[in-house]
Amino acid sequence: MSLQVLELGGERYVMRPSYQAMRDIEARSDLTIAELLDLALAGRLKIEEAVIIFWCACEAGGAGFSSMEALGKAIFELRLTAAPVREALVVYLTHCLYAPAEAKKKLDTELLPHLATEAAG
Repeated sequence: MSLQVLELGGERYVMRPSYQAMRDIEARSDLTIAELLDLALAGRLKIEEAVIIFWCACEAGGAGFSSMEALGKAIFELRLTAAPVREALVVYLTHCLYAPAEAKKKLDTELLPHLATEAAG
């Protein structure tokens, strides 16, 4: 299992894929992990959806935030479209959906190059 790290406000938060995190993300967002990955790749996630993903992922990683509102403000300050935010979301959601070797291959050959191309574009 691969852990993704999110940096917000000078703090590092571990994002850990888990059954509970995936279940909570889908229940709170009313979208599947696959749908959220597609939205993250397209740069079309709502900030509330990103907050839900980060909240549940970091909670599974053993970290917490004072509130969803505080987390949302921290993401807003960094910007939802910032490369580190989008990459953290894409990597985390990919690791939720795929076995580790398959996730790495998909990230290296498809998803991260797509994000890099968009960022350069």
